[in-house]
Amino acid sequence: TKDGIIKAAKLAKKNAETFSPFKIYNFNEKQRPKAQGHFVSPFQKDLDKVSLSEINDFLSLCCDKMGKGKEVISCFGIAVLSDIKTNFVSSNGSDFSSSVKIIQHELSVTAKKNNQIQSRSWGNVAQVGLELFNKDLFLSQANRILEESIELLDAPECPNEEMDLILMPDQM
Repeated sequence: TKDGIIKAAKLAKKNAETFSPFKIYNFNEKQRPKAQGHFVSPFQKDLDKVSLSEINDFLSLCCDKMGKGKEVISCFGIAVLSDIKTNFVSSNGSDFSSSVKIIQHELSVTAKKNNQIQSRSWGNVAQVGLELFNKDLFLSQANRILEESIELLDAPECPNEEMDLILMPDQM
């Protein structure tokens, strides 16, 4: 609220005056130049163009796909959509604003056979819009991690001797 901002500004001023004799470093305009501008993270489809129920249905569809294996004991899909707006103003005349859209998503499946348990997941965090929610991509990844988790149940144990390891970029 406006009253909350005024109260916070007064408290900040009081604290600055109280603690200024104890400063660690004497800042001036050279260390803290005036900043002005505006940043908007790139996106093609705004976060409000799809309802939360549509996203939930979309993730449920992925979970339905991952839950098809008889060995599957657990699967989930999550999405976190953040629309962060920041305004920075300062006594040196700085006035900067930003609008950042961040999407975090993950699909995960765990399979069990006898005493073997294997999990696979796929996800990412990115500054993008809802164009990230590509149905075909998510369903193909759901299928891939399902197949991998089931295949690994019958995979031989890892060797225990010392050897070189080569990782492909998609394994990192």
